Amino acid sequence: MKFMDKWKDRGWWVSVEIEKRNSARKNENLVRELLDRASERYDLDLEGRKTLNRGIFTADAEIQSLSKLLDLCKSWKGTKIYAKGNLLEMRKIGRLSGQLECAGTQAPCRSGDRHQQLAFLGCHQLGIGLLDYSLASLKKGDRYWFSYLKSEDGDYLHAALDKSELAKDLDPYQLCPRFPDDTQMILEALPLSVSLRPINNRLFWVPTKRKIRTTWLCRFPPVIPCSAELYRLWLAELLDSRLPGMARKH
Repeated sequence: MKFMDKWKDRGWWVSVEIEKRNSARKNENLVRELLDRASERYDLDLEGRKTLNRGIFTADAEIQSLSKLLDLCKSWKGTKIYAKGNLLEMRKIGRLSGQLECAGTQAPCRSGDRHQQLAFLGCHQLGIGLLDYSLASLKKGDRYWFSYLKSEDGDYLHAALDKSELAKDLDPYQLCPRFPDDTQMILEALPLSVSLRPINNRLFWVPTKRKIRTTWLCRFPPVIPCSAELYRLWLAELLDSRLPGMARKH
């Protein structure tokens, strides 16, 4: 029973496994010190007289210590990093390390009032705008969730939201232990499509000229809101109607 308890659901967790060596490596003592700060720490005896030092870090552990540990030992031979049981590739370890470093700070996705938290969809490092909309930011290359709205060439009656592509871009950032829990609910609340038909003799979603170059994909998205203020009101009402109280300022 005690063995089984070790494998109960820990929620968010990262396991760091380091193969013990006879000769010291660079920063060996610091790595051992950081590994000892894990929520759970033990050694495994393997075949061939090898020993594996394992530390399991949960969301309550010293997150920034884990970030530093990953940076120091990720390239060591025999080291393996798992996030919730999934073995991470080197590029994902580097991304996770950056997310963990951020997780110990007052990032916009977790601090401030509800309006500030909803400035981005999910992780602010990904930079997908949600509540606020600025044409000036768009010209600088910032992107928004409606950048994933697509329509057939020459047909601007409706534009469909590619939620699968949006979710795919969000997925790598869910490794962060502070990733907002309501992100999936917000994603589901966004409309599958928007109508480009006139509303009160004006268009809410306006087609853009794709030849205008920006730093993100070298163009504007297919459609953008006609007004920043109308957009904020529209999105706040949308979220509040499906997720009561979500878009209100505290």
